[in-house]
Amino acid sequence: MPREYDKLGTFIPYFDLNFSRKQFVSFEPYESREIGPVQGEYKLVRIDPNTGKKHTILELLDNQPLLSSPDGNYLLYGYQYEKIISLSKKEVEDFIKKDDQTY
Repeated sequence: MPREYDKLGTFIPYFDLNFSRKQFVSFEPYESREIGPVQGEYKLVRIDPNTGKKHTILELLDNQPLLSSPDGNYLLYGYQYEKIISLSKKEVEDFIKKDDQTY
């Protein structure tokens, strides 16, 4: 698994562990690299803790906090959990729809 690191050690990306579904979800960098001023892009992967098998859910995401629903079908995503990821549809949507009009 690629990793990001600095002089102090390895950087651990955001992750979520759902015990009831035995599901571990985390961000994985595309390549190993030293952390710089520009944040890299990640893929969101689901790892089966029993077998270690990895499955890519979505590509080209920012490393932001994750929180899974109790049934494990959805993830809240973002610094304010303002987005929702459907694991079955593999889509990211805004949790709160905003009107595009500006007054």
